[in-house]
Amino acid sequence: LFISKFFLLKKNKKIIYDSHEFELGRTGRSQWSRRWIKILEGYLIKRADIVIMVNDSIADEVHSIYKLKKRPLVIRNVPHYWHMNSEISDQVRDKLLKSFKVTSLSFLVMYHGVIHEHRGIQNALRALVKTNDVGLVILGYGQAKTIQSLKGLAMDLKIEDKVLFHESVPHEDLWKYVSAVDVGIMVAPAVSKSYYYGLPNKLFENIQSLTPVIVSHYPELQKIIDQYDVGLSVDPYDVDEIASAIDQMKNNQELYQKFKKNLKMAKEELHWDKEKQKLEMINQLV
Repeated sequence: LFISKFFLLKKNKKIIYDSHEFELGRTGRSQWSRRWIKILEGYLIKRADIVIMVNDSIADEVHSIYKLKKRPLVIRNVPHYWHMNSEISDQVRDKLLKSFKVTSLSFLVMYHGVIHEHRGIQNALRALVKTNDVGLVILGYGQAKTIQSLKGLAMDLKIEDKVLFHESVPHEDLWKYVSAVDVGIMVAPAVSKSYYYGLPNKLFENIQSLTPVIVSHYPELQKIIDQYDVGLSVDPYDVDEIASAIDQMKNNQELYQKFKKNLKMAKEELHWDKEKQKLEMINQLV
């Protein structure tokens, strides 16, 4: 886009840089690639008319690294408002429960999204060992090697009967599954700065589904937990702490119902129809 400006007949065209990642801090970057990205991004970002980042932590980091004149505009990845049907959610819950190899499960925890080695699913499995009558649903897609590794870990831990691997579902049907479980879990470790500063879509999808969450105690996730009080934050490396959080959700009904009540308020605020209003600020910035 920067190069194309030289060939435009109308020179007043504006460039918007909208990044949904902390590019310098992404997983798997070599030292050389980080240097190259910093040079390239640093050169181009200063020539953009508007810079958009996906959360405050990344906006602050980018603002500091590149010494930008203006702090980037923050527009978060939040879903549209989800209109749900409790009868359908109950039907899906029954379907999920019947898919497990044991019938004693009374509480369901779900990880949904890309099934990747760095998403904390291993410690969710290890935490499951320390709970009673709890099932873990892993819904999504990923490399066959990773899925087989997780299935192998479940077998080694002797909890394969309490773990359900479910194929991914169309996004328009996702609410039926996320709303059918008791808790959503997001305990990815901080293997990179991008993960540490992460604010995954699945957090807001749980909120739209009115499903309390257990999340890693990292800045952006913690900010949502502190502001809306819709779940618990844990050290993603501490299996005992994750297991304790699951037990609290399962056994402390007063706490759980408080989260459910707060989710109704958070749901009304954290959706795209509200978030997209920030786009109107672009007209004031250009």
